[in-house]
Amino acid sequence: MYYYMTQMRVSKSYLEKLKDMANLDYEKLATALAVTGATLIKKKKQEKFNASLSERILAMAALYDYGFKVFGDNEKLNRWVAAPNRALGGKAPFDIIHSHFGGEEVKNILGRIEYGVYS
Repeated sequence: MYYYMTQMRVSKSYLEKLKDMANLDYEKLATALAVTGATLIKKKKQEKFNASLSERILAMAALYDYGFKVFGDNEKLNRWVAAPNRALGGKAPFDIIHSHFGGEEVKNILGRIEYGVYS
């Protein structure tokens, strides 16, 4: 499904749903997606982002979906994402999700939490 959506490209309205779920402003969202805030803000609701940015948006949405599954609550997830984490050398998960490898590391930690491993 994500591959299909990337080929179709993601609309700004989809991004706004992610923004609201993650309780982020455009500047923080832009940092996590490695783009400028203007790139996100200037689009109209039904306009689509390019394929590369759409893929990053979908990856971030998948990460947040998984986090919600693990924590069962958006507030708990958002607090965890923003808090320093020992498994990440004191960095907050949000601080590293802008890269593919950072996102994968956050996903791995969420998996450990899901299975009851202290992380």
